[in-house]
Amino acid sequence: MLINLPTTPIEFQEALAVQRVHEPETDENQFFQTVLTEIFQRYLDYAEEGHYDTVRFNDGNLEVIGVTGKISNVIKPNGESFLADFNTDADKLLTFLEDQAGNIAMQQ
Repeated sequence: MLINLPTTPIEFQEALAVQRVHEPETDENQFFQTVLTEIFQRYLDYAEEGHYDTVRFNDGNLEVIGVTGKISNVIKPNGESFLADFNTDADKLLTFLEDQAGNIAMQQ
């Protein structure tokens, strides 16, 4: 788990470089999926005022798994991929994810 999550492409590249010092075989896409999943999980935990749902990255999407173990929501990228969205406009992507977390919390 990363303590300080990167929120810009530059911060992401710096975090990836640090990760590769410890694990040289780290794949950029896999690392991004881990970072994005953790960011969205934190947004969701905050919006729900606790950890009730679990986020996983699957097939290019973020899936929200409810307490019953079933997928309750699927968040899809706005563009070709979340990585492309992040590199195009990280603030827009993070705002979108924060809004989605809030919408999910309101459904509960």
